[in-house]
Amino acid sequence: MRYTHSGLINAQDIESAWSVFLSLNEFTQLKYNLLSDYRNGKFNIPIEEIPKIVEFMKAIQHIVEGKKQALIVDDSYSAAASMLFEESVYLEVGFKVKLFSTETAALKWLAD
Repeated sequence: MRYTHSGLINAQDIESAWSVFLSLNEFTQLKYNLLSDYRNGKFNIPIEEIPKIVEFMKAIQHIVEGKKQALIVDDSYSAAASMLFEESVYLEVGFKVKLFSTETAALKWLAD
């Protein structure tokens, strides 16, 4: 599954996207992974909010545990925030999130 968002990205945008993902049979039942393309975007989410996002992920652990999400970003703040998130969510939820700068690399990782 692919999600694309550019411009300023706030917590409500991410929350809305997850509402859609969780309503899709392909994600919840058929075990599709996610490709989130945030190129030309910038997260407007304070790093202090990452634990709240991880707590949300714990609530849906039964759906995301063992799945992969590739994040493509080209903004330095978004990359730093994503790296902090990817470690926390894997350790606490088992959701494999990895940061990429190219679509080719992201798709390769999702296919492995």
